[in-house]
Amino acid sequence: MSGRITRRVLIAAGSGGAMAALLAACGQAATPAPAKPAEKPVEQPIAAKPADAKPAGQPASGQVLSAAVVPKAAKGNLAQQEIVVGIWASPHAEAVKRLSPIFTELTGKKVTVRVESPASEAANAKKLAMWQAKGDDWDVVHDSNSNFLLSGPAGFFEPLDPHMKNPDLVNAEAFNVGDWPKAMLDTYSLKGQLYIFPFESSTYMTFARKDLLAEHGVKETPPIDGWDWDKTIEVARTVQESLNSKGVKDVSAMAHIFRAANAGTMWQQTVYSYGYVPWKDGMTPAFNGDAAVQATQMLYDMMFKHKVVSQGSMGYQYQEMLEVVNQGRAVLPIQWNASAETNELPEKSQSAGKLVYANFPYHKSAGPNVARVRPGAHGLGVNPHSKKKDAALEFLFWYHSPDVARDYVTNGGGVSGRKSLLTDPKIVEKRPWFPAMFRGYETYFAYPQTPFYQYIMDEFVSKALLEAWAGQSSVKQALDKAQDQSVAYLKEKGTLK
Repeated sequence: MSGRITRRVLIAAGSGGAMAALLAACGQAATPAPAKPAEKPVEQPIAAKPADAKPAGQPASGQVLSAAVVPKAAKGNLAQQEIVVGIWASPHAEAVKRLSPIFTELTGKKVTVRVESPASEAANAKKLAMWQAKGDDWDVVHDSNSNFLLSGPAGFFEPLDPHMKNPDLVNAEAFNVGDWPKAMLDTYSLKGQLYIFPFESSTYMTFARKDLLAEHGVKETPPIDGWDWDKTIEVARTVQESLNSKGVKDVSAMAHIFRAANAGTMWQQTVYSYGYVPWKDGMTPAFNGDAAVQATQMLYDMMFKHKVVSQGSMGYQYQEMLEVVNQGRAVLPIQWNASAETNELPEKSQSAGKLVYANFPYHKSAGPNVARVRPGAHGLGVNPHSKKKDAALEFLFWYHSPDVARDYVTNGGGVSGRKSLLTDPKIVEKRPWFPAMFRGYETYFAYPQTPFYQYIMDEFVSKALLEAWAGQSSVKQALDKAQDQSVAYLKEKGTLK
């Protein structure tokens, strides 16, 4: 990457093209805009604020952190200074604002924290301008793991591993980096070095209505690892036959999100669930391999042959699926974890208290531990050009420590990803989807190491799949088309010969 980020790049970022902007910074042409307005790329949704959350600006649980985690800060050994956290306007930013005064108290009021939280596109533009200038406007910086495919190799974040070995900065045992699943940390790592700690993560998982399963002849519910696909289809067919025999028209055995770019997410997870990686060496598309065709044909047959998946799925985005779950219009819906916060509210959802949660299904030959869930994480890292690096690092360790993470997990602002929190019985009692969500994190697949990954998924794979689902091509023809288009595109960009 050249490191040169031009005004044209910033304009791209300001129009929502952060991916294209970073590509241009690499000295590569930005992705061309589609001829017609396209739907926004897939973004993992954010959960609704918990009903019992504490108000912004008010520490939720007093002095939440043991000083043992950040010894330099706790001993008052940091200079008087202000650090700035840059994060997009969101519930996550509000959590940082609410909790950061506690960090200031911990430092003996030596380090104050200012949070800048512009809207997402403005935050991207600000971040890119800062990186271009090697500036230090923000000491602590937010990034998603999909954008880290670009910002990581560009050197835009400070490597954390050397600092985690410094006992003056962090008590490694108390911090316990091993509390996060390795697959989650890997999404923020390069060549064995970790650059960002996650505070929020998403997973696409099974929501099962246990009462409707029983009503339609299925006495068991899926285990936390999920059922394999054979069992899933068997159960779905049993349920659908019962629904049909009873003349129930407004409920389907299954539903999922398969509209626009979201088709690519469902496809990826299904293909990976067969134990097949649709990329060679993380760089070259392998979309039409035999296992990929088999997995895709199964997905197609579930809707059009077995007719156990609602055809409405082709029109669903996250919000529509949230209402499908709320209204009980699918017995085994597959949906983003963020939906559960609303689906478990009795005043909003008919499904509250009736759901069992499980990881995404898997092929029997691959087993329940196969990496199959698309990674979706947000985290904070340190600007390598910060002149207040020790204070920034201390804040970073503090904010992601077990006690502080417990606060925003229970009061809103992120789900952390820490096993000790997401499997804690007291927390799980109020949020029963957390253990299955954590299993999703443990089975994240690794992103391919190409900056064009998301564009290829959105523009070639998803569109080809939707043509097949519309009856315009066979599954094999659709995957051949996506393969040929993607290879040609990568050759044009110079990343394939």
